[in-house]
Amino acid sequence: MSKLTSRIREQLLLKGIQDFKITDGSFHFANANDKSKANEIIRDYLTLLIDNDKEYLI
Repeated sequence: MSKLTSRIREQLLLKGIQDFKITDGSFHFANANDKSKANEIIRDYLTLLIDNDKEYLI
């Protein structure tokens, strides 16, 4: 799980979301706009993993 969290963190930073904390595997965002955008980024990344048999996580 920590590898997945790390990869999601990288995706968020690449897409410009920088004001967040990760606590016990949960993401906490400073504002609602970032949270909304982050949810889309996370959903898209997880969909990419599922569609490609988790190749991007390895």
